[in-house]
Amino acid sequence: MTWLTGGQRSVAGIGFDVHTMLLGTLCILLGHQTLWLGLFGKLYGTLVATLPTDPIAGRLIEWLSVERTLILGAIAFLCGAGMNLWLVKEWWDVALGELELRHTLRHALWGLTEMVVGVQTAYGGLFLGLLQQLRAPVGTPSAQKEPAASTST
Repeated sequence: MTWLTGGQRSVAGIGFDVHTMLLGTLCILLGHQTLWLGLFGKLYGTLVATLPTDPIAGRLIEWLSVERTLILGAIAFLCGAGMNLWLVKEWWDVALGELELRHTLRHALWGLTEMVVGVQTAYGGLFLGLLQQLRAPVGTPSAQKEPAASTST
């Protein structure tokens, strides 16, 4: 997408333009969400002992604290919102008239991508934090819950 921000490009007679950027946005958003789903699955599988521990994924999950993901998500969201606010200012400068689509759409796609990735990062970090609450040291009362005794009369 960065390559296309400046304008249309051509490789071997094949043109790449805003439509390619739109597909790039889709791929970034789907890929980002897929990475989060992989982390959720890895953590849950490790917690319920259906997957072996993975030291690399474990370090990444530990690094992705709720605080860090909220900060990273907020930064990405605010960058995207800033870009879109700049586009509103550009629109205002032409008395809310017509904008040049190919120029503004490129920046709008970047703003949209950053905002959605920011929100996904924040929500992903919150859910990862919730999953980490399932961890309980062996031998603690929460790890050795016994079924409640039935009271029959």
